[in-house]
Amino acid sequence: MTFDVVNSNFRTGEITNRATFLTLFLGDSEKLLSLMNETFPDLGLKQFDCTEMSWVESVLFWTNFPAGTPVNILLSRVPQVLTHLKRKSDYLKNPIPKQGLEFIFKRIIELKSVMLTFNPYGGIMAEIPPSEKPFPHRAGNLAKHQYAIN
Repeated sequence: MTFDVVNSNFRTGEITNRATFLTLFLGDSEKLLSLMNETFPDLGLKQFDCTEMSWVESVLFWTNFPAGTPVNILLSRVPQVLTHLKRKSDYLKNPIPKQGLEFIFKRIIELKSVMLTFNPYGGIMAEIPPSEKPFPHRAGNLAKHQYAIN
């Protein structure tokens, strides 16, 4: 989930926070829709919101290549776009209280060009034993959150 600042009213110049949900689910969209609509019914996730692809096609997606780009483009070592950002990551061990979230949202609006991204840990990651797939940030962390500014 990413939080950033957008114009809420172009005439008055008011700005607000926007939350964007972008996920990778290892399974088909039917299973995802069932799970999400049971767990988070208020999101109203529909088949239209889902795009099924192979894992290697998801690499293209996460690197912002247009849909339909052949996967052999990954063999090219020339970057598609150079983006210059300053980023910092921290790990979340406890849930952020409501007052903390309100403070964060207020600061994001004040700073205007900052983005905050949460990468939740858990789900299938929590079911994979550390001995099977090493991941040093697994133990005791609820999420990684990354701050970005350009």
